[in-house]
Amino acid sequence: MLDGGEERSQKVLAMLKPESFYNKAHGAIFEAVRDLLKRNQPVDLLTVSDELGRRGLLEQTGGFAYLAEISKGVPSVANIVHYAAAVRDCAMERYAISKLAEATEMLYTRSTMNAVEKLEAVSTLTSQISDYAKTGNRRGARALIDVMDDWLREVEGRFDNTGAHRGLSTGIPSLDAMLEPKGLVKGSLFVIGARPKMGKAMALDAKILLQDGTWTTHGEIKVGQKVASVDGSASLVTGVFPQGVRKMYQVTFEDGRTVKAADSHLWEISSSKFDGNRIVDTEKLEEMLQRVRYQGRLCIPSLSGDFGASADHVDGWVLGALLGDGSLTKSVKFTNSEDYVLSRMAASVAPLNLCHVGGNDYTITHHRGCKNPLLDKLREYGLVGRTAQEKEIPESIFSAEKETRIGVLIGLLETDGWVEKFGCIRFSSASKKLSQGVVKLVHSLGGTARETMRTDISYTYKGETLQGLDAQMVSMKLPDEILECIKSPRLRANLGINRLGNRGVGIKSVIEIEPEECLCIMVSHPRHLYVTDGYIVTHNTTLYSQMAINTAMREKLPAVLFSLEMPDKQIFERMVGQASGVNTDIFYRGSDNDTDFALANGHAMELVQSGNLFIDDTPGITLAHIVAESRRIKREKGAVGMVMVDYLTLMTGEKADRNDLSFGLITKGLKNLAKELGCVVVLLTQLNRDLEKRTNKRPLPSDSRDTGQIEQDCDYWLGIYREGAYDENYPQHETELLLRLNRHGKTGVVYAEQKNGAIYDADQLAYQAKAAEREAKPQKRGGF
Repeated sequence: MLDGGEERSQKVLAMLKPESFYNKAHGAIFEAVRDLLKRNQPVDLLTVSDELGRRGLLEQTGGFAYLAEISKGVPSVANIVHYAAAVRDCAMERYAISKLAEATEMLYTRSTMNAVEKLEAVSTLTSQISDYAKTGNRRGARALIDVMDDWLREVEGRFDNTGAHRGLSTGIPSLDAMLEPKGLVKGSLFVIGARPKMGKAMALDAKILLQDGTWTTHGEIKVGQKVASVDGSASLVTGVFPQGVRKMYQVTFEDGRTVKAADSHLWEISSSKFDGNRIVDTEKLEEMLQRVRYQGRLCIPSLSGDFGASADHVDGWVLGALLGDGSLTKSVKFTNSEDYVLSRMAASVAPLNLCHVGGNDYTITHHRGCKNPLLDKLREYGLVGRTAQEKEIPESIFSAEKETRIGVLIGLLETDGWVEKFGCIRFSSASKKLSQGVVKLVHSLGGTARETMRTDISYTYKGETLQGLDAQMVSMKLPDEILECIKSPRLRANLGINRLGNRGVGIKSVIEIEPEECLCIMVSHPRHLYVTDGYIVTHNTTLYSQMAINTAMREKLPAVLFSLEMPDKQIFERMVGQASGVNTDIFYRGSDNDTDFALANGHAMELVQSGNLFIDDTPGITLAHIVAESRRIKREKGAVGMVMVDYLTLMTGEKADRNDLSFGLITKGLKNLAKELGCVVVLLTQLNRDLEKRTNKRPLPSDSRDTGQIEQDCDYWLGIYREGAYDENYPQHETELLLRLNRHGKTGVVYAEQKNGAIYDADQLAYQAKAAEREAKPQKRGGF
């Protein structure tokens, strides 16, 4: 560097640092030379030795004689840039060796870290090696002539047949046209933002009612399972999506039932204060209940009760009546004085005999010497030998078909039930388990019920007043369909006053509780409703996977999908549907058309044989994991076209004082990854719910949830908007793709259509005309 000329010296300074030298004396000498150049002072043996002497390092570095010796030892000053490169390479290798040694020692050492944590730490170390390599290759400021040479080579490459220097296509022609002539520029961060409209996040231990009447939990539910629906229509689980730890609320209903739901969980509600049904999330529900206008006036739909499996049960009404007025300690006895009830019992137990034994007491018997099948069935239920305080509804009844459950409830009401003069239907029993079962039975049939305790009960026997047992009392409201099944004249006298009708189940309160791990499911029911704890009806990612398919199949480049929400099998299923145009419901319900299966199978094989699609569904992944896996695939395949991350706020970030700072580090890292690999990184992000309060709910980059850094880091920002999500009268498939930010070109709106889980291009001129027509006739939009 003493005689290498200014240009060569500056290149060497850009390549090396004092710590690049293994010999510390050489590092000190280099630092002295560097500082002299920074001060625009001459660099020769005298000035360098003087600088080292001033620092007290001359003797430690070998003195003036050593400086002269190493200066003469350079074969040619014309090659000092190459010598510097050799020093840099050795420094990079030493750094890699030290980091790998650190990783090896950590893996061998016993510590409090588990295997997963150790592997994450190793991934971080290897990421540091790659970062150091990038720094080592830094070229520094370049002369314009050098920049122009590289630019001319790239321009020529844009017009060759390889397409190596062209941008990527999105797979949607109208969106590609807006991105012309560059396309998605490699090295860019492309952000897709959308407000989740079909969220269903609930706690892992929250129950889900299956079609056969049994229960499972959100933590155990599997894709393809048949679930009960609000109206009895067939419904399948089509997606299961882990949500991580979420803000939680306890929702309490008018009859005391409670469920836990995440902030973004959706509810279908109705009210006397607005027309039709509306879909709101839990946070919006809480906000509405704080207003006097909605207190006591918000309801969710009632359950129809059409679920359960057929089985060999006792006649439902007979079982209910015996639980109400039967004595089952030894034989089957029945005590009642109402003509209607006695007549129905006799008819229902035939060919068994209802025999009067005195007073209001009867026995149910068979012919002498024959087994009593009713007694055998009651014994199978575990009811024989139980006292009045021990009676309960057999557990299998709750998963029985609807007709059986109705029969049991009516039998209980027509024996131990009554209707108050003001119309309230009530049931009383000395058995707490039986009264709790009645509440559960009412809920399973779409009614509401609340249990209370009756004390100080007395009755008269042979002229003497006696103290009775404490009793559990259940007050209920029933749907019209159930009320019509009550035939007892004693009950029907006041029955007309009590009508649940189609009002549904009232919501009493929404209170925030401790955050919990959540999971949401997608169901195939048209209203996306399923049934959770206490028989409560509750509500239940497309563009990025299409872009991945387009990159792999059309661009012939690898696409890597990191899914933190959807399991890999579900992503593959969605891809098959998108590639083939076949509705993926056929994989659950079957199809009479073999052509659909053949078409789906053919496209599935094409996706697999391309060898360019990779899916990683590791939950809670870190930036280091994404970087390491993306680099691995580039090493194996030679290139990466697109890296997809779904979605930002489910990633595990570095610890920071605030979420936005943590996620900001991730977006910066993903931007750097795009530059390093020469690919496009597509990042999905959810939008905050503040946009729901705006009249125009079309998303903006500033709406990104938990981070404001995205707007600064991304090269493209695309918002997805469906007016149909807010207005049920608006076509549900019509979609707007809002390109709000494009650092390489123009912005604007692209119209598309969502069908069968895929997004298709639309006739832009026709949709623009429709939009202009709507603007000319403004309509009231969804909102509250």
